[in-house]
Amino acid sequence: MRTQRYRRSRLLVAYRIFGAWYAIWFCVGLIFVGFNRPSLFGPIEDFLFMFLAGTVLLIDVARRIGWLRALVTFAWVAGMSGIIEAIGAMTGFPFGSYAYTENFGPRLFGVLPLAIPFAWWAVLMPLHIGLLRFVEHNWISARTLPFIVGLFATLIDAALEPVATIERSYWIWSGGGLWYGVPWVNFLGWFGTATLLSFGVQFASGVFLSRAYRWENLHTVVIPLAVLFTIIATFLLANIVASFWFAAVLSALLLIGVIAALRRMGGFRWRTLAG
Repeated sequence: MRTQRYRRSRLLVAYRIFGAWYAIWFCVGLIFVGFNRPSLFGPIEDFLFMFLAGTVLLIDVARRIGWLRALVTFAWVAGMSGIIEAIGAMTGFPFGSYAYTENFGPRLFGVLPLAIPFAWWAVLMPLHIGLLRFVEHNWISARTLPFIVGLFATLIDAALEPVATIERSYWIWSGGGLWYGVPWVNFLGWFGTATLLSFGVQFASGVFLSRAYRWENLHTVVIPLAVLFTIIATFLLANIVASFWFAAVLSALLLIGVIAALRRMGGFRWRTLAG
């Protein structure tokens, strides 16, 4: 019993440390983005943003469903997305022909930026958890949920692509497309990949997530949605600064949806970090 309390205490300390670090990193980064200033730490700064977002979310999920299930779920999302992205970078399937640069931080075997699996995790899991409300109220079925997650994940990708490719040059497309030079097949690939990952989450821990992240206990959903909020808000500001107006409007609409959900919970409270 004492060992269990000690583990929970250590987890809470780590949760608060990473949560505070991420909040500071987000706020400072937002200032640099807003004034269109180069980052102080180079590509590692953007990697750390995704790493911290993913870590905060992982600890939150672990607190709700246990470390084993959380790590299995994380391994599925991060591992499978990393494999698919690496295959995509080398073969052009399923996203189209592109290549990653060194601008998104360290790369695994010179191919896959380590930030990519964390980015998939930080986008997909908040969507999956947030949309569980629609399943609770029988507005959609559990089988339909992954497709809805796939749709919203694709919209988020469309919102961030202009900044990621044109401004930051995280990756470079070989072909062109109507949406800021992004080929349409990329969005099909995103929808298919996100849907597949969400189905895997349902299989690995769907029941436990449904019990842990119930909208009846609204405070449990705040952290995942807050993580998603920070990501979309960052790219919204970057789109505005770069005058990518269509992407900015899309980012704003997505952000309004997250804000509406947070307002439904009475807003973000720092005490939630201890909840």
